[in-house]
Amino acid sequence: MDTQPPPQSAVRWWDPLLIAAAVIISYALCFDTSISNAGIACLLGIAVMAVTAAVEIMYAPWRGLPRPHVAAKTLIGNWLVKLLGWLAGYGIALLCWKFVPEFARAGYDPFFRVASIALFYIPLVVGIFTLFTEWRLGPQEDHAWHMGQLLLGR
Repeated sequence: MDTQPPPQSAVRWWDPLLIAAAVIISYALCFDTSISNAGIACLLGIAVMAVTAAVEIMYAPWRGLPRPHVAAKTLIGNWLVKLLGWLAGYGIALLCWKFVPEFARAGYDPFFRVASIALFYIPLVVGIFTLFTEWRLGPQEDHAWHMGQLLLGR
């Protein structure tokens, strides 16, 4: 019988309260505007992501560690491989949405209205965050790196 205590949770008891507050405040600010439901959904998603990212950064274990010294050429090369891998995964998801008959049903129309708004911005944001992660944590061979290597024939 395992008698070790469970690991400490990465989530604090007040994290969901902060996220709920961000959603309520964002919704209240948009309530009497002419923003469409799809636009409000995007704004609420951004509010949730912003609060979640702030909390994650506040408690990140790497905050107290020094940044690894990586040559700029290596940093940019790894970033481009990861970006290629991530964009390939993004493209596969888009192709599934296009060709899987289930997604042609009218019930998915609100999702695709929101997706059409975010379609351009998602790769841009992922590219920036991937570059920051490479710069701050150093090169790591994660799923995006492996997908990029696969596409490059390595």
